[in-house]
Amino acid sequence: MSEARRQHITGPATDSDFELIALTLVSGCLEVLAMWLRGDLTTERTAFTNFLVTMILTATHTEPATKI
Repeated sequence: MSEARRQHITGPATDSDFELIALTLVSGCLEVLAMWLRGDLTTERTAFTNFLVTMILTATHTEPATKI
């Protein structure tokens, strides 16, 4: 992997990165929620909620490429 590509992956997020993060979170969380509501997941409500909140907070803890 080139140094420029490696730096992009580990460096500050671009607007495109934030868009991908948002789309992934929304679609992924909705799919997992639907599975849970159908009974396909045997996780308790509190554990499930804590997992989703942790996932969202972790994914959104990203430094923007430019400061506003």
